[in-house]
Amino acid sequence: MTIMQKIHRHRVKDIEKILLSVGRNMDPSALMLLLNLRYGRKESDFLSICKSISNLCDERNIDVVTVDVVFEALRNKYGRVIINNRSKKNEVTSDKPQAAYISATLRDYISTKESDLVKEGKPEFREVKKELIEEQKNMMDIYSKEESSSKRVLDLSVSNVGGLKYKKTRLEIIRTPEQVYIDDTAEAFRNYFVDRYLRIKKILLKKGLSNIITTRSIKSAKRGDHLILIVREKYKSRGGAGIIVGEDLEGETTLVVPLEGNLALKFKHIFLDTVLAFRISRVLNQYCMIDDIIFPEIPRIRERHHANDNIKVAIIGDLHIGSKVFLKNQFENFISFLSGKHHDRDMRELATEIRFVIINGDIVDGVGVYPEQKKELEIVDIYKQYEIAADYISQLPEDKEVIILPGNHDAAGKFIPQPPIPREVAEDLYKLSNVKMLGNPSLIRIENVNVLIYHGYGLEHIAAYMGLGLDEPTKVLIELLRSRHLMPQWGKIPIAPIIPDHLCIDDIPDILVTSHLHIADIRITAGGILLVSTGAFQGLTTWQKQLGISPTVGVVPIVDLKNYRTIVLNCNGEECSIIDREKKY
Repeated sequence: MTIMQKIHRHRVKDIEKILLSVGRNMDPSALMLLLNLRYGRKESDFLSICKSISNLCDERNIDVVTVDVVFEALRNKYGRVIINNRSKKNEVTSDKPQAAYISATLRDYISTKESDLVKEGKPEFREVKKELIEEQKNMMDIYSKEESSSKRVLDLSVSNVGGLKYKKTRLEIIRTPEQVYIDDTAEAFRNYFVDRYLRIKKILLKKGLSNIITTRSIKSAKRGDHLILIVREKYKSRGGAGIIVGEDLEGETTLVVPLEGNLALKFKHIFLDTVLAFRISRVLNQYCMIDDIIFPEIPRIRERHHANDNIKVAIIGDLHIGSKVFLKNQFENFISFLSGKHHDRDMRELATEIRFVIINGDIVDGVGVYPEQKKELEIVDIYKQYEIAADYISQLPEDKEVIILPGNHDAAGKFIPQPPIPREVAEDLYKLSNVKMLGNPSLIRIENVNVLIYHGYGLEHIAAYMGLGLDEPTKVLIELLRSRHLMPQWGKIPIAPIIPDHLCIDDIPDILVTSHLHIADIRITAGGILLVSTGAFQGLTTWQKQLGISPTVGVVPIVDLKNYRTIVLNCNGEECSIIDREKKY
């Protein structure tokens, strides 16, 4: 039985009915919202989702979803009253479009129920409602980046520090997991894979594929038709052919891939649980012969975004404060460099040009992250570790905007995506005015340049699957871009089945940043994406010895967002120095 069939198979027909109603203009986030609306178990949750749809319709003044689909989704025990109260005064007219109609109808219901709840004395409802509305808004906003990002401008950088004036710099948070609700039900996992499938299918459809069919219509398939499937199994037959078992929302099928020439190479690059397009050459009984595999990879020709000014970003990660092998001197030298405390005039000038510092996870070493970690800790107190981290970061000049993401050693959960490091354990970091605490992964925009930041938990498993060494992490990142997913293969590391799938690379970044492996590496892809893997400020660990990793410690890439020229620093035990100057990518 397939993934789709295993989990609440009796609801597939409902999903198909909704899909047929919405046509091609429905985004996966809205579909998931409607499914939650259709099967909501609590009346408070149901009301919150209704309010979210109403607000979105009012704010955008567009048809987020069609009238028929909304009211089809409302056919549960809470929504029947809305169905029964569809009044003629709210009907759609030429001057009152669907969005306004939906909003007006839902508002009538919401206002009545909210007043009832207040009368019943349930003040906690309002707090829960606010959280759910924000969550659902985030779900709906994913494909309206240009519209939603303007509402998420976190800060305009410091304009006057120490008597020196700086030009304001625009930082926008396009996408970040602000909260992660863990739901381990079978339905949650099913919805997660449906969301992944629909998101990447949307990317594949932009590649101009012709004659898209589904598994239901395979028997009538013709040469040149395309299937879009999520890969469930992959192996080689005794005869030497490649076998792929894949599925869509309607069922599963088995594909036969001749392992010759380019097809053999493409077959090697397929991960399980990825969404790909397959071109059919012919159908033999229950098998489909394939003559091409289309990945949702980044286009080779694309427009690169540039900042208007020479705004530089320093990128670090894997500090591991609290570890016995935390490189205190090297990190203090990096702070001194950024503070303009360097004997060389050019280095001091370079420091003034750095406006942003990205710290990509594993700020501290954590406690209980792996067996017998206590033996390798200098500080066996997670709160104290973050106190010291905040003390270090507070020494950075206030004109440096510091962006902090969690890693697998941080107190944000041993799963991905991760919410920001909790305020409860890192209060001192939240008190710093120039620090932005984000979730992992995050997509941000600095002066028009899109930067996708992912700590990198699980890169070692992707490398092992592909037979790649860990000495060049950016080669692993190329595989992620090919599949348009930061952790394409399910089961290697814990993944929270939340919607939207923050690990999907929906929007093409200009820069992709990862850490985790403690090896600095920089590369440019054919599509013009700058790949940056950071070094570390931690010495050799037991884990690295087991993997055969030789960390590049104290190595800091600095990227100019105007021209993508990259300078690489080496902050050793004495002073920071340039080891790779002005290399253009």
